[in-house]
Order: sequence, then structure tokens, then C-alpha cells
Amino acid sequence: MTLRELLDHIKSRNLFNACVMYLHTINDDWNGKDFETLLKSYNNVALELSDLPGDDELAGHEIRLKDVTSEVQNIKESYVDVHLFDGESPWSVDFIDWNQLIDLPVVDETGSRSLTTRLAVILYEITFWGRTRHSVLHEAETLKFDSDNIVPFSLDELTELE
Repeated sequence: MTLRELLDHIKSRNLFNACVMYLHTINDDWNGKDFETLLKSYNNVALELSDLPGDDELAGHEIRLKDVTSEVQNIKESYVDVHLFDGESPWSVDFIDWNQLIDLPVVDETGSRSLTTRLAVILYEITFWGRTRHSVLHEAETLKFDSDNIVPFSLDELTELE
């Protein structure tokens, strides 16, 4: 099932509210926020995604979901990692044009996620930098511009300043 098919499936069965309800629980900052505002925002995301023509720039790639457990300072955290997979290695979906993602197959390696949860974690990941295709591409361009202006330095140079 592609991302477009997953989105259409959820929308056609009136399950999108359940998807956004799960999104509402993912980010602690959203817990106190108005659900209706979040729903409206993600309805706009869904409409924009559905209207995209798609392209084959990432042909042979897939969107994968994988359960991850990490431990930092003795605190265990579990989450679903959403990434692209090209057959050899995973890489981030951050800053990827939504038009390139919409027709990629979705592979759920967790095995226990409902379709609404799958869509929710994908939407969360692809909207991390903005809730429109344009805003995500703008953030990518800004990062690229900023990275061209980075001054490299070595750790030795940094410790000499002490």
C-alpha cells in the first residue's frame, strides 16, 4: 500500500479523526492544544498530499516504520522510526518533497500498528518542519543555505581556546 492509498483508505472510511487523535498524543506540546485546530491543520495536509501528482524520483524506495527503543540517562523511550529505505540503507524523510513520497509503498516492520497509527506517525514525521509542502521545501533550502556558510573547525582548535 502506498502512502496515497493509505491516506485514501483512512479518509474514505472516516478514520482520519482517529488518526489525528493519535497525532495529538505523540507530541507533548500538543496535549493542551485545541484538537479542532490540529484536526483542521492536518485535514489541510491530507488535502495537499492527495492533490499531488507524484513522481518517480525515488522509485525503488519505500517508507518504513520500525519500533525503536533507546535509553538515555537510564530513561527508556520507545517510538516508531519512520524512514526511507532504498534496499540497502535507511535515511531520513526530513526535507523530502512530499510529491516524491506520496506514491512510495509503506512497509510496517512493527507488525502491530493499525492503519490509522501508521498514517499518524508518517504524517508527524513529514510535517516536522512544516505543515505544507512549500514550508518543508523552504526549510530545506534554508538549511542548505545555512550549511554553505558553516565555518569548519577541529576539536583541537576548540580546546586550544580554553
